Amino acid sequence: MTPCRPRADDGAATIVAIALAGVLVVGVLVGATVVDLVAARQRAADTADLAALAGVSAVLPSERDACEAAAWVAEADGARLRACALVGSDVRVTVSCAPRGAWARWWRAVFGDSPESTVTARAGRRR
Repeated sequence: MTPCRPRADDGAATIVAIALAGVLVVGVLVGATVVDLVAARQRAADTADLAALAGVSAVLPSERDACEAAAWVAEADGARLRACALVGSDVRVTVSCAPRGAWARWWRAVFGDSPESTVTARAGRRR
């Protein structure tokens, strides 16, 4: 009888399984990051719309009052008011919002600042 010799491909399935698991983990992390960025952009858009509406509701006294109302709404929603202007009877606001997911906290811990989504909105009379 001939002794049993290991074949050259013994253990290959283990390496392939580990590689596929790694690809799966990376895919899940990338997917979670994309979802968090899209959610931050939508949150910024919603906040910008709401801040513009708040600014329009306070436009009668002055532009300063309109922008203060818009800033209050943006800060209450966890965003930052980047710009505010009264153009005719319209209030235009620019709001930025940072992602809130776990990867964003890690990014801020390592690099100091995470990317923010910035959106501009307008509210006023219908044209």
